[in-house]
Amino acid sequence: MKTTQVSSDLSSTNMTSPADSLSFDGASPITFDLTGSDNLTVSKETSPLAVLNFNPSPSTVSSEAPTVPVSPAATGQVDFPAIQTLPSPLKTEGKLLQNTGESVDDPFHDMGMTKTGSSALGEMLTSSKVGGFLPKASLFLDPNPSRFRVGLPTNFLTSTGQVNFPTSNTVINVNYTGFTPAAQTAFQFAVDIWESLLDSSVPINVNASFANLGSGILGQAGPEDFFINFSGAPQTNTWYPIALANSLAGQDLDPTASDIGSQFNSNFNWYYGLDNNVPTNQISFVSVVLHELGHGLGFLGLMDNQSGVGSWGFGTGFPGIYDRFTENGSGQSLLNTSLFPNPSTALGSQLTSNNIFFDGSNANAANGGNRVKLYAPSTWSGGSSYSHLDEVFNNTPNALMTYSIGSGESILNPGPVTLGLFKDMGWKLAGSSTNPTLAIAATNADQSRGYHRRT
Repeated sequence: MKTTQVSSDLSSTNMTSPADSLSFDGASPITFDLTGSDNLTVSKETSPLAVLNFNPSPSTVSSEAPTVPVSPAATGQVDFPAIQTLPSPLKTEGKLLQNTGESVDDPFHDMGMTKTGSSALGEMLTSSKVGGFLPKASLFLDPNPSRFRVGLPTNFLTSTGQVNFPTSNTVINVNYTGFTPAAQTAFQFAVDIWESLLDSSVPINVNASFANLGSGILGQAGPEDFFINFSGAPQTNTWYPIALANSLAGQDLDPTASDIGSQFNSNFNWYYGLDNNVPTNQISFVSVVLHELGHGLGFLGLMDNQSGVGSWGFGTGFPGIYDRFTENGSGQSLLNTSLFPNPSTALGSQLTSNNIFFDGSNANAANGGNRVKLYAPSTWSGGSSYSHLDEVFNNTPNALMTYSIGSGESILNPGPVTLGLFKDMGWKLAGSSTNPTLAIAATNADQSRGYHRRT
């Protein structure tokens, strides 16, 4: 068993015990906001980092937060009608034909997608997986420093104030590029947290590197590929991020490839400590890595908005598993093409309506029985819109998967809503006896030919 001493943050918080400051019960973290606290020992620091200039209309933090139950997210089945079966599902042994002679613009640039390999047009016929254009979700710097805290899982702390690394069935391997030993230790700590929360028999392989990502972008990550109609897929005609697909299949569907790609901005003043003592002029690297790994594991959708025209599914006519649960405030599925054709301005308007929700039984149970609101600002922001929790979750136990984080802020757990969302999509959570059974609402998803290249 590995242990790491974190005595510095335990003394600075002036709590009665380590558990008061750094733990939560099961899936529900204990949080505390130390803004203005007379009991917080903070050394003299320089002014906070940078300004946020990526969005001319930054969102404000809502003063009303959802009620999150103290108990872990409830188990259960999504009680929806069965999905409409589409004709001619993709073959699991299909091939992806390539035509490297024609260059094309990147249709997913505004979504925050990256295109791997050389620019080329690939025609997907009956492929069981998709490559070439891959969605990446980004985390941005909030220009307002914060002393908000979300603590570690209870099983990470011992009574003597040491961090305990629980035994886990999940193994996450990381290929580091350009990491210092301190950065690697912090990244591994975030890995350990995710390993303790998920239960997968198939190792998850991650590529991690530093790069100049531009102003305001702390990090970006996403699945390295998606699979459809594989053996063990709970839903047909649905793209699954590769790490989740491997877990559901019980085998590595592509042993030659990594599962998650992640990059972190080399131009920020990172705090590599493993505690909650993040100075107000530094950014918690553990928190940012924890966030980005969440995207790589599947917290992102396949929706795009190009000049007001919304679309989904890589042009294949098939949605991602995350998309299967999204709907507007009236409960209308965004995949209902009789209401919101794919592509269409009608769908584009929904994606910028500030009125989009994830509706899954486990996520809802963790959110006090309410649907989970997603981030859908009036101006589409590629890499942020749709693939994050709404700002209503700021300063709550579920703040990790909102679209930004401030210097001085520390969030060391995904929170019960995100874990419920993961379970709805098909992840088996640590401590669960069985995988969740998924039934998805009927949709009117059209089937169309895709243009994505296997690299």
